[in-house]
Amino acid sequence: MASNQACSPHQFSELVSETNISFQRAKFTHALEQGEKALICGQSLNFSHNSRFIRLLNQLNHIYKKLDQLSDVRGRVEETYIQSRDQLGNEHEITMQSRDLYYEVLIKEKNYMEAITIASENIAAAENNSQEGFRKHHYLIQLYSLYGLTGQYKKEAETLLILIDLADTLFGKNDEETRKYVLDLAKNYCRQRALSAFDRWIKKNSLQYRCE
Repeated sequence: MASNQACSPHQFSELVSETNISFQRAKFTHALEQGEKALICGQSLNFSHNSRFIRLLNQLNHIYKKLDQLSDVRGRVEETYIQSRDQLGNEHEITMQSRDLYYEVLIKEKNYMEAITIASENIAAAENNSQEGFRKHHYLIQLYSLYGLTGQYKKEAETLLILIDLADTLFGKNDEETRKYVLDLAKNYCRQRALSAFDRWIKKNSLQYRCE
């Protein structure tokens, strides 16, 4: 469908349906073709803020990812995230999916400062849902790693303390992963030369680790 052709809401719905069917059947190239037509159609109808249009944008971005062409639509990935957040809300399923995809793009670009903002938004969204403990755990791992990469060691330590508390609740104190975070915090205190905090943490957790 050319951009100058008239398009009706019915045609938009048909194109979206064809996109969904092709996507479900893993016919990603055809899904992309139909989805791009639907996108042009939706734009001509001023559907840009419509939830179905935003869902289509998100789906197309994931198709580009499956085809290893995500860099071709980098701007659209960011746009989709912003639109979904503003129109659907921070905790909506599509917002969370589009935010995760945008985060991937930022990490690939090594844009760690912006990635910190996105990881923090993910944590905030997960905190408002008591069923999202494991998602919060995942995002906290991302956040403390990003603070470490950017040399923000005090914030890394603060995040590790939250992560350790959550991991303790989810997995238990003696879980191998929980113990890893405990050791990472000891290394953080050493790196900061926060030796009093380091000594207390080592004794509290019976760690065999020396700060050189």
